[in-house]
Amino acid sequence: MRTLLFPPFLALLAIIFWSASLQIPSASVLDFECLVCHGVNVVKNPLWQLGALSLERDPPKQRSESEIVVASDSVTGLPSLDDQDRVFQLEIPSTSATASADLEGGEDEIDKQKEIGEFFQELQRNSSSTIADRNSTLEDSSQAGERPLQPPNDPSIARNASINPPSISSLTADGQEEKRAIQEVERLMQFLRRSGSGQVKKSPQDCQGRNVYVYDLPPKFNADLLKQCETLLPWMSMCDFVRNSGMGLPVSIDAARDFLTPRGSWFKTHQYALEMIFHARILDYSCRVLDPSLADVFYVPYYAGLDVMRSNFMPNVSSAQRDVLGDELMTWLTKQPSTWKTGDRRDHVIALGKISWDFRRMTSDARWGSNLLARADMANVTKLLIERHPWHPNDVGVPHPTFFHPGSDADITTWQARVLRDDVRPSLVAFAGQPRPGQAGSIRGELIRQCTARSDLCRSLDCGSRACFGPEATLGLFLASDFCLQPVGDSPTRRSVFDSLLAGCIPVFFDPFTAYYQYPWHLPSNGSAYSVMIAADSVTDVDIVGELQKIPFARRKEMRHFIVHEILPGIVYAQPGSKLEKFEDAFDVAMKNVIARVASREIYDSSELR
Repeated sequence: MRTLLFPPFLALLAIIFWSASLQIPSASVLDFECLVCHGVNVVKNPLWQLGALSLERDPPKQRSESEIVVASDSVTGLPSLDDQDRVFQLEIPSTSATASADLEGGEDEIDKQKEIGEFFQELQRNSSSTIADRNSTLEDSSQAGERPLQPPNDPSIARNASINPPSISSLTADGQEEKRAIQEVERLMQFLRRSGSGQVKKSPQDCQGRNVYVYDLPPKFNADLLKQCETLLPWMSMCDFVRNSGMGLPVSIDAARDFLTPRGSWFKTHQYALEMIFHARILDYSCRVLDPSLADVFYVPYYAGLDVMRSNFMPNVSSAQRDVLGDELMTWLTKQPSTWKTGDRRDHVIALGKISWDFRRMTSDARWGSNLLARADMANVTKLLIERHPWHPNDVGVPHPTFFHPGSDADITTWQARVLRDDVRPSLVAFAGQPRPGQAGSIRGELIRQCTARSDLCRSLDCGSRACFGPEATLGLFLASDFCLQPVGDSPTRRSVFDSLLAGCIPVFFDPFTAYYQYPWHLPSNGSAYSVMIAADSVTDVDIVGELQKIPFARRKEMRHFIVHEILPGIVYAQPGSKLEKFEDAFDVAMKNVIARVASREIYDSSELR
């Protein structure tokens, strides 16, 4: 009997040690597989097959700081917005000396209460708007739920070691089920792209059909969460990151950072700052209206990412407690004079600063995440996320915030010129990240090994000890390299993808879910125009540096120019109050497509593949 029990016992120990190395508890082996990759090319996961990831996890152990990789056209004279335009006098706890020392802002310690108040002062600025009557009639189908696309039985796919973006024709699959899984995702991406052109150059438009109303939520849904910046995470203060409308502390430009140009455009921005940045920008939106009866689109400024971040790491917190703010939001929205209660909510949008999985807890006894996006009343709302759920047609991926926040067209063109200044870069390949030796299926260790072995052509940066919290080290490395390796981490997407594009460094992907199936509005459908794809399961058999070296210099230059001119302006978030006339930034691109999507009222039909 002991002999029979011994192998399972060893397997259980292995799982526990693996989960400890990930800083994720061992509640469910299936969950870990999805957390590691989420891609259809690696794991065979019944939960993934159902298109609904179960996040039944224990609260993660507190991680040490060294293990954490952190990842406005104003017109005056308009009527005020009552409560929403008030300046919140927040009592912000002082940041610890350690956090202040680690975040080199190049300035004396700033009064945090004043800074957070200034954040909401910036939010109070009104924009001019052309009032247009709404001419659309909304259907009364508020209980119609978003139906996740059902992938076939086994989406696990083995791919060739091809340095090309994946497509149906290039996949090597065990059967038709696998092809259908990818085909369904690709069809969904085509559907999402249909609503806009993704262009980054502006054309004059009036506000007919483009009026946006921003809900004046009680402060507990946003401002009060910022008050808790000292304790949102147990291992570090977030107070410096919520300054300047979520852009964070400005980067002090000295001799070591003089490549960060122009001055005044660079900030130490947290990778989870999307909600604050988007809120500040939308309150400055040129077609914002103050009367909900005139609106075509409704924006919900709930900082759900900060809420779930806070609750995930609180001790002894039940699922009901993690959901309480979301429940209160639904109750509040139901009482408002809008289409939330009477319509189907397809005219509503929310930006969420964390990945989709953190808001899709499927069971009441799970110990991680909220159920915000698992609710029927959120099904038809357009969700803008830094990482979307691949099977949900109303999840849309938008860029992670980068460190660059231009204030004008000139800021963008100045940085574009800097990126393209040197045709020949000192390094061929770069990687910024940590090895994750205990993470099953991780290829990072192998990539670092290959990079170290070819130190004449490849450079790596260990992002431990907050080395990648600011732009200096990361952007310096990427600006000096032709290709930037982008392996998956705890989830498929990486902020580093957008840092590399910002530096004109061609991203090298190992999973299509890192970018190709994430950002339909901000990245072109032709992945080969700006990136390289290498199958993750072929990394140990391929000389990555050698294969990239085979790509001709002329082709690298062509791809870099495409990235800088066609992609870069549309993946950065401009400062609130910015004066962009020639370019559309990431916010502009997102709003243009949201408005087009609401106007079209298209419903994705996957019945042909079932």
